[in-house]
Amino acid sequence: MARPALEVAAGILRDAGGRVLLARRPPGKPLAGLWEFPGGKLDEHEDAFAALARELREELGIIARAGRPLLTCSHELGDRRLRLHAWTVDDWSGEPQALEGQELAWHGVHALDNQPMPAPDWPIAAALRLPPRYAITPEPGADPDAFARRLDRLLAHGGQVVQLRTRSLDDVAHAAVATRAALAARRHGADLLLNDRAHLAARLGVGLHLPSARLRDWAQGAGDPQDGREAWLPRGSDGRIDVGAALEAGATAPARLRRQARGWLAASCHDADELRMAARIGCDFATLAPVALTASHPGATPLGWARAGALLANASLPVYALGGLGADDLPRAQAQGAFGVAAIRAFWPD
Repeated sequence: MARPALEVAAGILRDAGGRVLLARRPPGKPLAGLWEFPGGKLDEHEDAFAALARELREELGIIARAGRPLLTCSHELGDRRLRLHAWTVDDWSGEPQALEGQELAWHGVHALDNQPMPAPDWPIAAALRLPPRYAITPEPGADPDAFARRLDRLLAHGGQVVQLRTRSLDDVAHAAVATRAALAARRHGADLLLNDRAHLAARLGVGLHLPSARLRDWAQGAGDPQDGREAWLPRGSDGRIDVGAALEAGATAPARLRRQARGWLAASCHDADELRMAARIGCDFATLAPVALTASHPGATPLGWARAGALLANASLPVYALGGLGADDLPRAQAQGAFGVAAIRAFWPD
């Protein structure tokens, strides 16, 4: 019989400059020397925020009065599953003190990748750099200039992460549209991901979003080995590509730092197997679809919120709910365990 999951709460505390607080595990404890978000185990019948508030009082001497869920992720720890509940603490008082001998330090969110952390903390670090909305473009159509203008308007809203989805274009036309989009993204400080164009994404220095078929090929070592995967798959301690290195027990850096390409890596998922594959190859986030009926895939049977929630409860990375959803669905999606909502039509400017 499987042992109950180990439930743990972690807190995101920010200073006036937006930096987040990390605690370094002291000598003599497991994973000593690694940095983590402060928090601890839930007691029986204790909810996540109550446990977090208790742990922050005991570890740091502060009073946490209010917060909101950021992310819940599950991780395999030998024969037991750890479920980590990350909360943003919005209202707290007191000055954090190292009451348990731990070292404390404030870090900018873009510097978190450079701090050695236990693997369960990596998705939290990624989530702190991701917005709750993941916009996906429609096909460019016959007027690439009109498409570029609308994309520019979308990117102009700060903090965007946008997937350029242009499956109808040949390689030459796609490269032209992608190059123009990459320049626009850099101009606006946004993050761009290309759909299924691994070579081009690596060359342009942008992210990559894998369709589910490509995800399965990469996770299973199938398909064309010259499809660009060498730049995107994580490498083991010997420097060679190693699918599964993203989840190595002794790894203390996110897969993003153990692959050649540096942009976001994401994947389209439809079931539990694909969500596990996405985590295994080192994806930073994923989409789960279709949650509801969608115009782009009218023949697809939607998962529905109950099934989607069950899949999200065991995900090991941030997941955007996708399919027939928009900004108004964000609270429900997050209540079901999604990090955010992804959409095409709902986020594409008129």
